[in-house]
Amino acid sequence: MAKEEKLRNEIEDIYKWDLTSLYKDEKAYNDDFKLLKKKIEEILKYKNKITESDISLLEFLKLSVDINSIITTLYVYAMCLKD
Repeated sequence: MAKEEKLRNEIEDIYKWDLTSLYKDEKAYNDDFKLLKKKIEEILKYKNKITESDISLLEFLKLSVDINSIITTLYVYAMCLKD
């Protein structure tokens, strides 16, 4: 016979991911999501300008790394919270 799935609040904390190293709470997660939206809008200013100078290329690459880092953290947090 299959076991009935429990709701997250019915499971003891020792069996849950400790996600506080990623975000202390859901507000911090949402703040990072808002920051991501701003950074994605910011990246648009480099359209057709990335290779104008070595500085613009470097700025674009740094912004791209920041965006990827935020996306990764948001993704890991969401997936672990789901699990």
